[in-house]
This record gives sequence, C-alpha cells and structure tokens, in this order.
Amino acid sequence: MPMLNMSNTLMLTPGAYSLGRPQRSPRDSSASTLAPAGLYGRTMAGDLVRFGVAMDADLLQRFDEHIGAKGYGNRSEALRDLVRADLVNAHLKRDGLAVATLTLVYDHHVRELSEKLTDMQHDLGEHVVSTLHVHLDHDHCLEVIVLRGPAGLIQSAADRLLATKGVKHGRLVATALPENSHHHADDEHEHGAR
Repeated sequence: MPMLNMSNTLMLTPGAYSLGRPQRSPRDSSASTLAPAGLYGRTMAGDLVRFGVAMDADLLQRFDEHIGAKGYGNRSEALRDLVRADLVNAHLKRDGLAVATLTLVYDHHVRELSEKLTDMQHDLGEHVVSTLHVHLDHDHCLEVIVLRGPAGLIQSAADRLLATKGVKHGRLVATALPENSHHHADDEHEHGAR
C-alpha cells in the first residue's frame, strides 16, 4: 500500500481506497441526509458515502501493516469493522439486547459444582439459549453457555458463574443483537431462506 503525502486525503470507497476529494453519489447531497444504519450498517453499495480521513503517516503505515496481517483487502472494510465494534461496545454499555457465549473450564470433582452451575443456569430461564458440555480429561470439563438478553443481566450472570468455586477459567464474549432481531422457535423458519 502506498505511503500518503499528508497533503492528500485518504478516500474510503466501497471496494478500495483512493486519494482525492470526498465524493457522494448524486442522490446524497450531504451526509446529514442519511438515516442511521444501525449497529451493523447497510449492505447495499448505493448507501455508501465516501469521506476523508487525515492520519499521521506513521500511524497509517502501522494500520496498513496491521490490517494486511489480518487479511483485509482494503482500508474501507477495516474501518467499517472498527466502527461497528465501537457501536456494539456502546450498545452493550447502555444495557442493550445482546447475545453471548460464556466459556467455563472447571474441576468436576469440586463438590456439588456441576449442580450449582446447572441451578444457576436454570435460574436464568429463557436467557440461557443452549449449553454445550465437554469432558476435557479425568478432572476437567468445559462448558459453553449461549446467553441472550439485556447486556447487564448477561454480564452479571457471567460474573456469578465465573466466581463459583471450582471454576478454573472462563471468558464472556458478547455482541449486540441486530435491531430487527427477533426470538423464534427453531421450527418457525429456515435461515437463509428468502
């Protein structure tokens, strides 16, 4: 990727980057006319807006190396992912609806630990979507719990489960649910069907 002369402006375009002035499609007279796209953005190329980003040359070079190592083909998609991640974090901090996986590794020889973990999950009711249990070795089990609900409730439940005596390690990974997300039974519709 080329080094930028700081007198130029980096243009973020739908499939690549270019140097020059900001451009908008003819139907978009200003960025303020666009409606919010939600946490995950739009998918139609006609809704994309080009804008300039001024950045220190050294920072840009490090960014290019970083996104190249991650497999990004261009800066645009890398920046879109950074923006999406920041919006998701803000959504979770506001206690928005979330889905998460909680992964636990625990010593199944600790007295009544399996029962405690199961009881805690039952207390969460419909917020526990699914659980996967794996026997790692003679002493340890891995459990992956899929949770759905308000981010604060999920975090609180994860904290309680992780703090349970006998749990060796664990991690919560949460993301925001898309705005049009709906809960459904498995037999209501097929995913991918249009």
